[in-house]
Amino acid sequence: MRIDHFLLYTRVVKRRSKIKKFIESRSIQVNGKFIKSSYKIKLKDSLKVIQNKSIFEIKVLKLPESKKDFEFPDQIFSLKIENKDDGYFLEDELPRVVNFLRRE
Repeated sequence: MRIDHFLLYTRVVKRRSKIKKFIESRSIQVNGKFIKSSYKIKLKDSLKVIQNKSIFEIKVLKLPESKKDFEFPDQIFSLKIENKDDGYFLEDELPRVVNFLRRE
């Protein structure tokens, strides 16, 4: 699965156009390297997405085969969020974070 589809389905970034802008502006890293939108996600990849005032760190736990696999997100990836404003680190339970990210 391509990184742009992965980020869209995880709902960390809600639009592919935004994902493209983040990749072009070097706001997305995989395993510490900047990537292209055609990058294919691999098992145990470590993604870092810098979005507004937050840093999302995502670890790929299982390779999704389709969008349907994201019905159980805690089996696909783990997520940590760092808020740059307050300087504190949030580690929320994944279901609560995913529900928050799905709100528009």
